[in-house]
Amino acid sequence: QKALAENVGFNEDDWDCSVDHYNSYDWSELELYGIDKSFEILGWNLQSWNDEIDPPASDDKMWDELTSEEQDAAMDICYFRDNWDV
Repeated sequence: QKALAENVGFNEDDWDCSVDHYNSYDWSELELYGIDKSFEILGWNLQSWNDEIDPPASDDKMWDELTSEEQDAAMDICYFRDNWDV
């Protein structure tokens, strides 16, 4: 899939955000790139990211149930109403 995406103009950064939503990153990589802040606003931390504890409450919310701050954080990691509510 990633190779096909590159053929239509996606670069690695586009793929990581728009398709993968950084799910393949370790928490330390999120911290390295400053992406952890958006996930923290959504309630994620090292333990939830590593499946050591349950995911945060935001994981079960519909887009309209997120606060405006959570929606902004979600948009930072390429989630929008149309792909959050699936």
